[in-house]
Amino acid sequence: MNVHERIRKTLDHEEPDRVPTFTQSAEPEFILKYNKMYGRNRGAFLLTRQLKVARNVGFDSMWMHIGAAINNPFLKKPFIPKEYKPKDKSITISKEGHLWKKSSDGRTWYFGGLLKTPELIETWADFIINCPKLPNWYYRLVKSYWEYGIRKKILPIPTLGAPFYFTWAAIGLDRLAYIMRKYPNSLKKLMDAWTTATIEDQSQLFEHGIDMVYICDDHAQKDRAMISLKQFEEFVYPYYKRLADNANKYDAKLLLHTDGNIEQEIPLIIKAGVHAIEPMEYEAGMRLKPVKEKYGDKIALIGNVPASDALSVGTVEDTIRITKECIRDAAPGGGYILGTGADLIGSIKPQNLKAMLDTAEKYGKYPISL
Repeated sequence: MNVHERIRKTLDHEEPDRVPTFTQSAEPEFILKYNKMYGRNRGAFLLTRQLKVARNVGFDSMWMHIGAAINNPFLKKPFIPKEYKPKDKSITISKEGHLWKKSSDGRTWYFGGLLKTPELIETWADFIINCPKLPNWYYRLVKSYWEYGIRKKILPIPTLGAPFYFTWAAIGLDRLAYIMRKYPNSLKKLMDAWTTATIEDQSQLFEHGIDMVYICDDHAQKDRAMISLKQFEEFVYPYYKRLADNANKYDAKLLLHTDGNIEQEIPLIIKAGVHAIEPMEYEAGMRLKPVKEKYGDKIALIGNVPASDALSVGTVEDTIRITKECIRDAAPGGGYILGTGADLIGSIKPQNLKAMLDTAEKYGKYPISL
């Protein structure tokens, strides 16, 4: 069974040969530590450095960020009134309407939202809708990466689109509640634009034979959701349903990433038709056992091995214990992909990550006998 067959069977809530594994992406600090400790560089692998590391570590799958939508570098952003332009020259404006600030170490970080008025929000929605689409060869290239990765035993799952994240981050958390209350139609227009653009791009992938895709759409904090359940039902659910309905037309799978505690939102995520949720962040209070018992036949679960806890500050024994718990609580019957609850962050101990994957190899074979 190859990596694609293993993951697809799991997403169909069937038992493959063993529990598949997944990780998001790898920070440079982790890559340096891992290579120093294990020095693995098995043969040529001409995809990204990230995917090569994931394959060498032993994962079945990893994100492959492909951009799309408005990533054309030649597109001119909408006119921005002077009073809204940041005066700090270290702050830049993205084509999503986000503000990014460069830190002293040369990295850029999200700083806030630009779209503080309904006029700016609606202008940006029109900009997104009218952006020229990427050429067909772009999607053929993504498909060639997909096929090559499968042959090399690592499934590069495309990620593109983030309707709610792009929206709230463009408005800014300092203004989001106000816009929801006073100008809900403006917010919905922006959500609709991002959803439409995402559907167009995802459809291109599906038509080229790729049958699963991620949206990375963070909307939760460590202890609670970012917005109320009523707001989620009004401002997020209808757009997730459109995305899921479109995936179903192609017999494809829509996978949702959001960090934080999303327990109260799971029923609406299921109702929308989303096929899997990730990363089930352990440090945010998410636990596999109760979610699997209540919803395990309706949605697949991905992740839950704590990246900043057991994998970073725990021992090998801690990692083995929690990996076995994840397999025991979520793997029987299929519908579970073991994964790190975040990126391969720089603080992860390579020996702990190796213990996680070795444990999955030992105890993850079906039928599960833990």
